[in-house]
Amino acid sequence: MRARNRALAGITERMLPRQQRSVGDLLAVVMTLSARTRRMAQEPVRVELDVFAPGGKRAIQLTLGK
Repeated sequence: MRARNRALAGITERMLPRQQRSVGDLLAVVMTLSARTRRMAQEPVRVELDVFAPGGKRAIQLTLGK
């Protein structure tokens, strides 16, 4: 439990706005947290993610799960 808490604290610390993060960095954090949650709960998970570019166009649309 202590190792999990340290890992989650490290992930959230890297999300702090000290520097600008790329879309890829934020996507990696979302997917990591989703995977951790899925392993802990072990129930089916559906992740829907829409990312829009600064101009307003859709950059990424990703749906995982059933």
